[in-house]
Amino acid sequence: MIKCIAKFCISGIFLVAFAYSGYAQTPPDIVGIEEDWEMLIKIPEPTKGSPQVQTWMSPTDLLDKEHFGVDFNHVKRSSSGSGGFQTKAMNGEILIDKYWNERTETLWHEDETIEWTQRMILLDDQLFFEVIGGISQTWGSFGGPNTRVRIYGPQTTNLNNYNPIKSLEWSGVGYAANRVEYLRLKTVRCYTSDGNVYTTSINKKTQ
Repeated sequence: MIKCIAKFCISGIFLVAFAYSGYAQTPPDIVGIEEDWEMLIKIPEPTKGSPQVQTWMSPTDLLDKEHFGVDFNHVKRSSSGSGGFQTKAMNGEILIDKYWNERTETLWHEDETIEWTQRMILLDDQLFFEVIGGISQTWGSFGGPNTRVRIYGPQTTNLNNYNPIKSLEWSGVGYAANRVEYLRLKTVRCYTSDGNVYTTSINKKTQ
């Protein structure tokens, strides 16, 4: 008997992030997820703080409970609300935790490609989220442990119900979409409780 978890359906193609073979055995839980993202900015308009992009990630296929977000080129602590990026932990519409990037420059380079990885980890009764490995012209290298936000005592005990297609559906350009060529989820990595890592190529753009 083969038991499978973390099953993703993309454009009619059924992908299995990993499978566990065995009889009367329990498959390992997913305890960590990494998403590799990329976006291409065409012609930004710095004086108007555009474009503004947002991504969302959840341990389930819902946003009405615990989930995480990244706002690009839009940080609410500034007087104008534009520039930089921020990470945030949410429970429904309630803000639980947040981080503001120290770099507050507004996007201004034409044809700028921005790449980053967003990571969600369940560890020691905490659900962590952070941005790592960010590369851009405007902010240089960005991300790391200082971007981490967390939810203590999360309702979920594993990440088995995570769905990358929902990340794609929820994420997008909130302001001045005409100034973004694309926002794309490239790759997803699932980390399991038995120490294995399973990689799925997504390569899909948000709508």
